[in-house]
Amino acid sequence: MLRACPRLPRSRRLALAGALLLLGCVASDPLGPPGANMTGPVTSSSSGSTGESETETGAPDDLPGCDPFVDPELECGPEMTCDLTLRTCTPATGTGLLDDPCAATEECSPGLVCAGDRCRQPCDPKFGTGCNTDAICRVTTEPISGLCLERCELAFDSCSVAGDACKRVIDPGGQTQAACVENPGAGLAGDACEADIECWPGYLCVPEQFHTLPCANLAARCCTPICDLDELFCLGLEPACYTLEIPGQESAGFCGAG
Repeated sequence: MLRACPRLPRSRRLALAGALLLLGCVASDPLGPPGANMTGPVTSSSSGSTGESETETGAPDDLPGCDPFVDPELECGPEMTCDLTLRTCTPATGTGLLDDPCAATEECSPGLVCAGDRCRQPCDPKFGTGCNTDAICRVTTEPISGLCLERCELAFDSCSVAGDACKRVIDPGGQTQAACVENPGAGLAGDACEADIECWPGYLCVPEQFHTLPCANLAARCCTPICDLDELFCLGLEPACYTLEIPGQESAGFCGAG
C-alpha cells in the first residue's frame, strides 16, 4: 500500500526521489507546479516540522516573490511594485494614474502597466482576478496577458475615455462581454473589416453570411450596426437583430439579413 511522504524542500525531494520509491511511498506536492497556487513563503503546520521552507540561498522554495495582481503596497511596500514578468518587487518611481498617457510602464504608478500608450490595470488571465466590479478582465498577449477594461452597454456606447468604443471582448472564461476598447476604425455598414475595432463606434465586424449584400471588395467580414431588441432597432435592408447573449444585456447584438 502506498504511503504519503512527509513534505521536504525541493532540493531534498529531488535527491531522495529514488529512495522514496524503494521505500514504497509516493512523494506528494500539495502546492502543485512552481508558483501555481501560492505567492508567499512556504510555512508548515504539521507537527514535528523542522521549519525548513527556503533553499540554501534563502529564497522561498519554488515560489515567486510577489503577485502582480494584488495591491503592490501590501506585496512589496511603499514606492515599490511587483514586476509583471519577473514576479519580484522593484522600485517604482512612476506617477501616471489609470488611463494617463505613457510610453513605458516605469511612468505608471505602482500596480499599473503601460499598454496602448496609457496606464492600465493588469489582471490574471487564468482566473480573471485583479479588476474592480466596474471592469472586465480581457485576455491579451504576453507579457501583459490580461488587462482590466471598463464595462459598457453595447447599444449605448457608454465609454468614459475619448477614443474608446464599446465592443465585444472575451473574458478568461471564454464568454463574450462588452467592454471599452481603443477604437481607431471608421468602417460603416458593408465596409470590409477583420475586427470590431476597425468599425465606427456603434458598429461590429461580422461574417459575410449575416449580410443581405456582399461585403465591400468581396471581403469575408464587414461592419454592421449594433442593435438591441428592447432599445435600438434595425432598419433598412438588414432588419434582423442577432443577439449576442452578453450577461446583463442579453437583448443586444448586431443587425443582419432577415
